[in-house]
Amino acid sequence: MKSIINKIIDQIEEYKVDIMDLAIKEKLPNFSVEKIKEIIIDYKNKKKQATKQNQIAITNGNPYTTAILLMEAISSESKITIYNQNNLNKLNQKILDIIAGEIDIKIEPELVNRLEISDLEERARSTKNTKILVVDDIEKCELLRVMGLSVENMQILSINLYIDTDQLNSIKNAMIEYCNKNYMKMTLFKSNSSEEKEKSKEADKSKEITTKLIETNIENNSSKATIILTKNEERYKKLQEKLKNEKIYINMNPFDTIEQEIAKQIIMNVNKI
Repeated sequence: MKSIINKIIDQIEEYKVDIMDLAIKEKLPNFSVEKIKEIIIDYKNKKKQATKQNQIAITNGNPYTTAILLMEAISSESKITIYNQNNLNKLNQKILDIIAGEIDIKIEPELVNRLEISDLEERARSTKNTKILVVDDIEKCELLRVMGLSVENMQILSINLYIDTDQLNSIKNAMIEYCNKNYMKMTLFKSNSSEEKEKSKEADKSKEITTKLIETNIENNSSKATIILTKNEERYKKLQEKLKNEKIYINMNPFDTIEQEIAKQIIMNVNKI
């Protein structure tokens, strides 16, 4: 993997101006070429997986997710098709072309802009050993299961945000805005005390915030990270200690590092709000 990684990094460096131009044109203000490089470098010491398979991944178009999925496909020598749902088409295609162009392994990656259920069903039927992954969208995963498709839930860059006080609404709104602008799936859970209607694309789960609710959602793998905004930190400290291997942030902001760190399953250097 090391030689492949080095070639990919060299190509990203060569085309970084083109990549940033595409990110600017597609209105992704916080995109970082360096984060893409760090994600890829993290795979240098990853051992190849034994099982080859055909993968179909349904994403929201986040380019870091695209890079992670491509590197996972390389490590398992699996063919992969990524449905990006018509988001950031040119940027994602550029990332795919750079990564796929520097490998000898025939994973035959493909980016498909629009998700057509009939096409998805046909691809799954026509190719043996096909795994369909729904990335960062547990609601869509459940919907496709209801429609009769065999799909797997995969969380990469998703966040559950819990807030039990209106006093931290400005911070909540800033986090929602960041996720909206950067194609990160956020699901908002808030206590019933607030009647405010959210002006965002995120799901709004209005119910009493309890440690049991949070723990259940973590057990169900409904997100990759958990952020809790509260004026009563002690209420959730025991949960954080109990689930210390999970990514739980109480009144903390992981966004400076979340994209590249999730790739290696550890988020570090989070900053206090």
